[in-house]
Amino acid sequence: MRIGNKEFARDKTYIMAIVNLTPDSFYDGGRFFSDKDINIDKVLYSVEKLIEEGAFSSSSVKNVKILNDDLIFEKEAFYQSSLESINLPANLKVIPTSCFNCCQLKSIVIPESVTRIEKWGFGFCRSLDTVIPKNVSEIDISAFFGVTTAPKVSEDN
Repeated sequence: MRIGNKEFARDKTYIMAIVNLTPDSFYDGGRFFSDKDINIDKVLYSVEKLIEEGAFSSSSVKNVKILNDDLIFEKEAFYQSSLESINLPANLKVIPTSCFNCCQLKSIVIPESVTRIEKWGFGFCRSLDTVIPKNVSEIDISAFFGVTTAPKVSEDN
C-alpha cells in the first residue's frame, strides 16, 4: 500500500496511534483536509509528532522500525515500554531524558550523529548491551543507571 511517497507492507504494523481524520472533528478541526481531500503530508507529520512526544510510553510494543531519519524524540518517548528493539533515526542528535528508561532493550545501535545522552536515557534497561560512538561528548551520570553491562565506547572514527 502506498501512502504519500512511502510504501507500506500490509502485513506489518507501522503506525501505533489513532489520528482523527474527520473534517468536522472537534479535535483537529479538519486540519488534515485541503479541498475535501486528505493531506497525507499533514497526517504523516502528525503521526511523527505523536511518536516524538511519547506515543509509545508505557506501551507493550516490542519492536519499532523508524522510517524517517530526521525524526527526533522528546523525553520519555519509550518510557516503561516493553520495547526490545528499535533502529534509531540516522540523524538523531540527542537521546533525551528517560527516552528508553525502564525498557526491555537488549541491544541498540546508537547512530554516529548522537552527541548527547541525557539523564536516565537508558536507565534500568537491565539487559542492554551497547556501544557508544566516540563523537558522543556528553553523557549524564545517570544515563545508564541500573544497566547491568557497562556500555563500551566505539574504537572506530
